[in-house]
Amino acid sequence: MTGVIGTTLVAAVRVEHAVTGELLGPIEIDVVEPTWSGWTIAYRRGHALLMAAEGLLGDQPEETSVDVRLVDARVRARVSSSFLVGGAQSGAEAPTAVPAPVAPTEIDPRALRAASCGELHRCERATSTPERAGASPLVARLTVAKLGSGGKAEHVVRLEPVASTLEIVLADEQGRPLRGAVVEVRGKEGAPAVELIEADWPCVDSDLAQAAIYRSCPARVWDARYYPFQVVVDGMRVVDRMMSYSTPVTRHRLVTPRNLRASE
Repeated sequence: MTGVIGTTLVAAVRVEHAVTGELLGPIEIDVVEPTWSGWTIAYRRGHALLMAAEGLLGDQPEETSVDVRLVDARVRARVSSSFLVGGAQSGAEAPTAVPAPVAPTEIDPRALRAASCGELHRCERATSTPERAGASPLVARLTVAKLGSGGKAEHVVRLEPVASTLEIVLADEQGRPLRGAVVEVRGKEGAPAVELIEADWPCVDSDLAQAAIYRSCPARVWDARYYPFQVVVDGMRVVDRMMSYSTPVTRHRLVTPRNLRASE
């Protein structure tokens, strides 16, 4: 393990879910050639801290590029990046293009105090991308400036979700399937309503074989306008719910009176 004594924190990098704000990880970063001499990369709680040896910054480039990678394949499968090939499901609505990382902001002073190996998951010498065989797929490439040139900043990569399916299972107060309903999902103001289609094929789950299931078909990208969303049955708002972006299918079970009618 490489120590970080005699180093200065240049920048911190983290990856977030664009809708939920959830910290995504673990992440790894590599420096794109040329590698800065004396650089150390430290990982702490989903953040990558870029450390530079004190006294060497004056001889180094004004800026360099950093490749950001998501290590967990399950996490990568649920987000969209222009660097990830095949992120959208076949036949699904195309995902929103990944926005550029937000402008660097001054880093929290607490991150400076955190830069000791006793509080870090690991510390290692910074390597360039070609030096690491079998590296995880790239999700972003950032430009990092050195101290005095806009450096000492926090870089946030926000990744949009991929297309997924929403299922609403409807039953009446006696637990009987509620069929023939008009089920819509409504988001925030300005978001188009999404009608769910009643499934006419059996569910693979045995406990739902006879259930009334309404699905978003085809799968679609549920962006921030639908977080949270309203479930509307026969014109009447029933309940607010959230998408689960960690799985390809989000399922909610609702009990709805059979005599439900539009309030208007």
